Parts: sequence; C-alpha cells; structure tokens
Amino acid sequence: MTPFRSGLLGFVFGVGACVFVGFSRVTPLPMLSRVSATIQSAYIEPDLDMRALEIGAIRGYLGCLNDPHTRWIDPETLQKMRHHLKGESEVSTKFDTVDHVTIIGRVGYLRITSFESLTLATEVRTVVRSLIQQGVTGLIIDLRGNGGGLYSSGVKVATLFLSNVPVVHTVDRMGQSRTERAPGNPEFGAIPLVVLVNERSASSSEIFAGAIQDNRRGKIIGHSTYGKATMQKVLPLQDGSAVLYTTGRYLTPLGHDISKKGIAVDVALPKSEEPTGNVAMDPQVRAAQRLLETGT
Repeated sequence: MTPFRSGLLGFVFGVGACVFVGFSRVTPLPMLSRVSATIQSAYIEPDLDMRALEIGAIRGYLGCLNDPHTRWIDPETLQKMRHHLKGESEVSTKFDTVDHVTIIGRVGYLRITSFESLTLATEVRTVVRSLIQQGVTGLIIDLRGNGGGLYSSGVKVATLFLSNVPVVHTVDRMGQSRTERAPGNPEFGAIPLVVLVNERSASSSEIFAGAIQDNRRGKIIGHSTYGKATMQKVLPLQDGSAVLYTTGRYLTPLGHDISKKGIAVDVALPKSEEPTGNVAMDPQVRAAQRLLETGT
C-alpha cells in the first residue's frame, strides 16, 4: 500500500446527482440519487445514520471497480499514515525500516521491512557504506515480507546500485508513459548483489527487484513476488476518512507487466518461515551467501 502523500488530483466524492468528478468529466448517477432521496424521505425509520449510508455507498462504488487497492480508509488509519510519514520525514540516524544489519562470512546482510520512509535511501546508503568499510565482498538485501510503500523510495534505493539505466516505466490512465532512470556513477554500482523475495514482497519491493533483475545487476532468489503493479493516491474526505485510489500502473525496465503474476525469481528456494533474528541460521540467507561466495 502507498502511504498518504500530498499533491493530489482534484477529485470529489459524495452521494447525490454527481458522485465522481475528475479531469473535468462529470458522470451523474441518477439511480443512486433517486434511492438516496427516497430512503431519506420515505424509509420507515426516520433516524438514519447518514454517515454510515454514505460510507456504505462509497465502499460499494469502489468495490465494483474490482481493484483491491482502491478502497475507503477510516479516519484512524489515515491519521496513522500521515503521522508515520511526518515522523519519518525528519532526518534521523535510527534505521526504522532497515530492520537487521550483519555480516555473515564475507557477505553483508540487511533486511528492509518496508519502503514507507521518505529517508530510506539515506538509511540504506549509510548501512551499505558501513558494511563495505568492514570489508564485505557481496551484499544480501532481504525483502521477504516487505509489502512496499512509497514509489519514490523504491526508485531511489534502486538508483544506489544502478547506473544510467531504466528503473521503472509508469503508465497513466490516458496511456501516457514515463520512464524513471538511474543517473550515472552510483555509489554502489560494483558490489555483487543478491535480493531475497517471497510471495509477500510487493509494490516498491517489486520495483526494486525488477530493476535489479532486468538490468542484470544482481540475482533475485526465493519465491515469485506478489504482483502489485499499480500506484495509488489518497483523496481526503470531509469526515476525516479518505479514499485510496489507483492512478497508474508500472512496468519493469524490460517492459514486463507483473500484475497478479509477480516477479519470477532467478533461483527458486524451498519455502521457509519469515525472517527471524537468527539470520546466520536462515536457510534462504545461507543460500544467498553461498551464491555470492561461490556462484552456486
């Protein structure tokens, strides 16, 4: 899920003659208007919970889109999203989303739990610099269970390892495409890289993994990813709730649409439990280490 961010399009949602406005196009829903007016004026129970009716109409409307990522968000969830971003936008030395960092043999290991932090690329840069200074000859980035987060964070972390190549292509509702490219001379453009993923690696995790795989920058191992190839924005509503709605799709650098399919791994591994604190005993981490140290 993509957290709350500013710069939203001017969309309006409500129950009445017009329920959806966007790109200067107004689509009336006369049947919904008639039902709403009739229930309010003639239903046997006069004391109606209008907010519940309105939210129910919104949720039903969104449900008909058959898009699990477009949905209504309650006020409490929206506030958590806002506070989370506000807190993480401040520069900090605490690695909230880089959950575990260690060295196994000659290989550096870091686990990224989400891409929700605005400062994630800075956190990853600091961690990898430290690992390289300690003499590691390869790097494992563990994205197992990482459900994603900010689109921009996925792109920025990828550019730490890629040089002058496409990172991701996005396509809007009008079919217009845009390509995000990595600049030249990345700080970590040479260190051998293995990325661990599983069926719960999604969204920005897939942007990162797809960029690494398609540009042959490293190996993706584990299990095929979730397959969430869409981006969302947030429409705040008057009561403090919001609608999270899909605004675009993305393709990997080679133009692969991973929606509902995920990224196929280069090396499939037997299923294991989610990462634990005992990284050195994790069979998938050990497989990644062996791949980096011996190539097999």
